[in-house]
Amino acid sequence: MLLLGATIVVLLAAAVAWAGWLAPRQTLRLEARTIAADAYGFAPAELTAPADTPVRLTFFNGTDAPHALVLLGPIDRHGQILYPDQADSLEFTTPAAGSYRFVCNVHENMSGALVIVEGE
Repeated sequence: MLLLGATIVVLLAAAVAWAGWLAPRQTLRLEARTIAADAYGFAPAELTAPADTPVRLTFFNGTDAPHALVLLGPIDRHGQILYPDQADSLEFTTPAAGSYRFVCNVHENMSGALVIVEGE
């Protein structure tokens, strides 16, 4: 009987983990673009997502220079350096409502905001 109870607990734990893995993710897309000669920017410069939501943020480098996405504040995620036409995804759960900066670790003047909203 004890073995049966332990087996059920393990199966329930696996089912809960599997359900969390299958939970829908919001997909956000961000691109590095050339906005003027020798000037780069993010497109869009502002992203919006609901609070406490699993997110996959895909960053594409559409320029001729390397870029590295860094999400600041409580998200604190650092992407790899991307060369032209490369992409990378960062996965995280959004924090409480607020505005959180993201920057390029290679070009200090390149920044944007991830706006987290309640109840969407």
